[in-house]
Order: sequence, then C-alpha cells, then structure tokens
Amino acid sequence: MLLESLSRQSALVVLAMVRLAPLLFVALSNPLSRVPASVRLMLTATAAIGCVQLSPQLQVPATLGFAEFLRAASIEAFIGTALAAGFFVGSAAVLTLARMVDMQMGFGAAAVLDPATNSSESIIGTLYLWVLFVLTFELGFHYDILGILLLSFKLLPMFGSGVELDLGAFTAYLTQQFTLALTIFLPVSMALLIFDFCIGYLAKSMPQMNVYFVGLPLKIFIGLVTLVVSVRLTGAGLEQMLANIREFMLMAVGR
Repeated sequence: MLLESLSRQSALVVLAMVRLAPLLFVALSNPLSRVPASVRLMLTATAAIGCVQLSPQLQVPATLGFAEFLRAASIEAFIGTALAAGFFVGSAAVLTLARMVDMQMGFGAAAVLDPATNSSESIIGTLYLWVLFVLTFELGFHYDILGILLLSFKLLPMFGSGVELDLGAFTAYLTQQFTLALTIFLPVSMALLIFDFCIGYLAKSMPQMNVYFVGLPLKIFIGLVTLVVSVRLTGAGLEQMLANIREFMLMAVGR
C-alpha cells in the first residue's frame, strides 16, 4: 500500500510539474531562461510538490493506465501554456515595439545575442523586460501568480476536461497589451520621427554636410533623453500590463 500511495503521489507531482513547466522552461524572452535548467527544474519540482500537498482534493483514478496518463499530461501541458500565455504576449509586445525604437535610434546593429534562444535581442527591449521582471517582485505580483497557480488545481483538477479559452477574449487581451506597449514607446518614437524629418530637411538644404555622422549620435541622445523623461508613463504602463496578465490568468482558470 505504501508503494502504491507513493506512486500515486509521484504521478500527481509529475503532472503538476507539466502544468507549471511552461512558466519556467519555455524561453520566449523570459529573463528566467538565463537561469540554469537544473535550478529551474528544482523550482518547478518544489512548486509542484507544494501545490499537490496544498490540494488534498487531487486524486488519481483507481485504474490509471499509460494512455490515460499521457492524455492527462497533454491536458496539463495545454493548461500550463494557457496560463503562461499572458507573460508570452506581454514580453512579445514589449520586444516588438522596443525593436522598432532600436531601429530608429540606431541600436539595431548592436543587438545582444541571447544564447538561450540563439537569436539577437533588442537592447531597449531587454532593458524593459528586466524592468518588468523586477516590478513583478517589487509589486508582490509573484504572490498573485502562486495563488492563481494553486487556484488552478482547484478549479481545473487533474484528469479533467482541461481549459477552454475564448478566442475573442484572447484577441482582446492581445490588442490591449500591444496598445499598452505602443503607449510606452510612443513618445520616444515620435521624438525620433520628428528628428528624422529635421535631419532630412538639413540633408537637402546642406548636401555638403555629412548628416549621418552628425545625426546618429544626436538620435541616440534624443532617444535616451526621451526614454528618461517618459519614465513615469513607462512605470504606469508596465504596472497596468502586469494587472492585465493577472486578469488573463484568472480568466484562463475560469475565475
């Protein structure tokens, strides 16, 4: 009986790890992707054990076969991906708009190589992702994440039918996050666009002047100054983005 009980608990822990893994292991511009995989695996296992112990309603069917276990694992993977989609969308929105600003400022040629994804990252986007990551802990949002994950095991129990996402609600959430990211980077983008018009007029009126070597340092300076000036708007936008992520995760678990 003891061995059977341990095997059932192990099955619950493994399925819980499958649900929690997308938040830590899917490297989509996630600062945690730079943490060693062994550390992330330990964090996932610890969180899974805690969720199983705090959810006494979780039970393994009496007749659990390999096919049923694979089906349950696939459902848990889908639930975990749905819960983590909020972070993926927020990160993608910040990186997309930040890459546009990088190109305007002239930082496009100085992209940072991310060894976790084998792709280049936006300098401004990487900075803002780390700011978003720090705000997550500074505002206590990580406690909300843990609470929603624990709540998901109550509202979406294992060996259930899974989660049904409303495509219209997801599209609205996608639009909302990208609109927020546009609001954050709009001041610097407009300032650089006005500067480009001025440089273009200067190049036409003074063709003998090498505008590129004069304009590039000025564009970088204007872009950085505008980013600093609009920092209050940035903080409010990122905080609202985290609030939207919380609402999306609650919607995903059916709350």
